[in-house]
Order: sequence, then structure tokens, then C-alpha cells
Amino acid sequence: MVAMPAIRKKSATIRKSETQMPTTPGERMPLSEEPSTQEQLNKRLISAANTGMLSKVQKLVDDGADPNHKNSVGMRAVDCARIHDYYRVVEFLEKEMKK
Repeated sequence: MVAMPAIRKKSATIRKSETQMPTTPGERMPLSEEPSTQEQLNKRLISAANTGMLSKVQKLVDDGADPNHKNSVGMRAVDCARIHDYYRVVEFLEKEMKK
């Protein structure tokens, strides 16, 4: 038998920042910034209006959610409520939008 010389492969070093994957449980991935409190309120308002939850819609508006905020597809909370015929939610939001 002929002995073959050992071939050394160059190993590619991958930095953690290149993969953006957490290495320890619970570590957060730095893909984007967390939404602000205002953005969270606005998203929750649209979600509540989409399900017709008038009391939750009222609370979110009282807490500072913007009834004129549009989501990524250009819909406001009142538009979502109108699609599902949640008339009381629509009425409340229309009043709030005029303020």
C-alpha cells in the first residue's frame, strides 16, 4: 500500500454576527429592533377592532393607541371593524378619529 499524505482542509470560520443565530438559549437575535410601545398599542387596536372587541378598543384608545394609524397594507382599525360589520366599534372609532 502507498501511504497518502494527510490533506489539511482550510476550515471556514463563521462569525456569530454573520449567522445571526443565538448560541445560547434565551439569547435574542439582532435582526430588527423591537417595536415601540406606541406601535404595539396600534397593532393591538387593529387586532381588537378586527375581532369586534369594543371594550378592548376603548381601553386601547384610552391608553394612547392612535385610531388613525394604518397597518402595513394601509388599513386602519375602523376599516377592519367595518369589513366585519362591527357597527358599535366603527361608531366609536369614527368619533375618536375626529378628535
